[in-house]
Amino acid sequence: MKRWLAAAVLLAGLVRVGAASGPRVEVYSAFTDNVFSTYQAQSDWMTFSYIDFDVALPAQTNLFYAGSVSVFADNDDLSSHTHRVGLNRYLHWDDEMWVTGAVDAALRQDRSTYDFRDYLQGHSVLEIRYRPVAAAWVLRGTYEMKVQEYTQSPAYSFWENRLQTRWSRTLRPGTSLQLRGEMATKSYLRAADTDVLSELLYGSATRDRHLLQWEGGLRVGQSLADWAGLQLEATRRQNLGGSGRFDSGILDTDDDLFDDRFSHEGQTLGARLKLLGAPGSQISLGADHETRDFVDRVAYDLDGYSLETSRSDRRLSLRLGLQKTFWLENDWLSEIIVDLDVVRRDVDSNDPYYDAVSHTVTAGIQFGF
Repeated sequence: MKRWLAAAVLLAGLVRVGAASGPRVEVYSAFTDNVFSTYQAQSDWMTFSYIDFDVALPAQTNLFYAGSVSVFADNDDLSSHTHRVGLNRYLHWDDEMWVTGAVDAALRQDRSTYDFRDYLQGHSVLEIRYRPVAAAWVLRGTYEMKVQEYTQSPAYSFWENRLQTRWSRTLRPGTSLQLRGEMATKSYLRAADTDVLSELLYGSATRDRHLLQWEGGLRVGQSLADWAGLQLEATRRQNLGGSGRFDSGILDTDDDLFDDRFSHEGQTLGARLKLLGAPGSQISLGADHETRDFVDRVAYDLDGYSLETSRSDRRLSLRLGLQKTFWLENDWLSEIIVDLDVVRRDVDSNDPYYDAVSHTVTAGIQFGF
C-alpha cells in the first residue's frame, strides 16, 4: 500500500502540467464492528486509497483517470482495485444552455474468493442544462448508459439505461426546491439457464431478463444562517416490471452484484445539517430512514428454513462528519483536507440473518495538487 501511494503521488506530479484541474490523492482508514452487516458482527480494519486527475485536450475535451484500492486487514479476500479512464467534453454552451458528454471504461479486480465481482464496464452520459436568462429555475436532463460484463459471472452481465430530469428553483433568498424524476431499465445480456442449478441460484428459471424501475424525489434546502444550512429529502423507488437475479449462497448481499437499485423498492427520508466554523472547517449531521422491500427475495430463519415471505428491511443511518481544509501557497500542493466520519446503521429486517447494527469510524486525508 505504501509503494502504491508513493507511486500515486509521483504520478500526480507528472501529470500536473496541462491538467484542467489539479490531481487529487485520498487515503482513508476505517474501522467497522460489522463488515458484512449481519447478526454475526465481524469487525475489520479497512484502508481505501484513491487518485484522480484530468488532462486538458483541444476542443474543450478532458482526459480523466480515476483509480482506487481497497484493503481489508482481517477479511483480506474482500480487497479489490478499480480503474476508470475516459473523456468528457463541452458540446455546447451559451448564456442559457450547456450540453456536456462523457464516455469512459472501467475495470475491477478482486481476490480469487470474490472474483465473481470482477467486471469490465463501458459507460456514457449526456447532460443538458437549461436556464433562461434572469430565471430563478434550472432544468437538467441526463441520459446515462452502462454495459457491464462480469468476467467470472457472465449470467449477471447487463445493459442499463437511465433517463433523469431535475427541476430546481430558488423560492426566495435562502430557500431552494428540487424535483427529480427518473426511469431506468436493466437487461441481462444472457438468458438464465433453465436447469436445476439455475433454480437454486436465481429462484426462478423463467425470470424476466428485462427490468423497469421508476424513481422520484423531492429536496428542499433552507439557509438557517450565514454559517448553517438544512436539507430535507424524500425519494420513492418503484419496480414496474422484471426481477433481478440473486445467489442466496453469497454472504455479502449488500454487494452491488446482487443489491443494485433494481433488487428492491421503497422510500427514503433524509435530513442534513451543515455548520460552518472557522475558515475551512465544517460539521455535518445526517439521518436517513430507508425502507427496502426486496423483490422475489425470500426471508429465511437462522436454521435456513423459509419464512414464506419476501425479505423487507427498515434501515436507519446516523452520521456525524468533521472536516478541515488547509489552503497552501505552494506550486505543487494547493490544499489538504482532513476528514473524520462516524456512522451508525441499524437494520431492522424480517430476515434475522440481516437484522443487525453496525458502527463505522473513518479518518482520511485528501491532497489537492
